[in-house]
Amino acid sequence: VGGGEAAPEPFVQALGPDGVRYERRREQAQRLFEKLPGVRRTARAAQLAFATTDETRVRMEAIGATPVEVQGAIALPDDEIARLGALPEPDDGPVRFVCIGRQLALKAYHLGIEAFAAVADDPALAGAELWMVGDGPEHDRLRQRAADLGVADRVRFFGALPRAEVLE
Repeated sequence: VGGGEAAPEPFVQALGPDGVRYERRREQAQRLFEKLPGVRRTARAAQLAFATTDETRVRMEAIGATPVEVQGAIALPDDEIARLGALPEPDDGPVRFVCIGRQLALKAYHLGIEAFAAVADDPALAGAELWMVGDGPEHDRLRQRAADLGVADRVRFFGALPRAEVLE
C-alpha cells in the first residue's frame, strides 16, 4: 500500500492553487478510506502487509494491520538496470539532470527547476541542462517557472515519451 504520506504545509502552499486543492482532496480521501469498514477489516485480517513508506506503515498500523513491512516501490527491474548499464559512457559534455514522470503538483518538479536555477551559474556546471520528461497538468506552470527563474534556455521539456525511448 502506498499513498499514506502527507506533504508539509509550507510545501503544500508552494504547489499553487491547483496543487493545494489537489492535496486537500487527497487528505480527505485518505481519511475516508481509513474509515471504510472493508478496509479496516482487510487490514486486521492480513497476516502481513506491505507499505511503501514509514508514514504509510504508521497509518496502516493505526487501522489494524500488523505486521507491516516497508518496501519501497520506486525501482527499476533488473533487466532495465542491465540495459542502462550496457549503454556507452557519455561524452565529457555538460552535466544533464533528468526528471521523469507525470507532471503533477504533488511530485514537486518545480523544486527541481528551482534547485537547478540556484546552481546554474556555478562554473562547475557550465552548460548543464535540466531535462523534463513527461507531461501533465503542471506542464505549463513548470515552463513558466523556468522562464521566471531565467533558465528556460537550459531546461528542456520532452513531453511524454515511450518507456523504451526514456531509457535510451
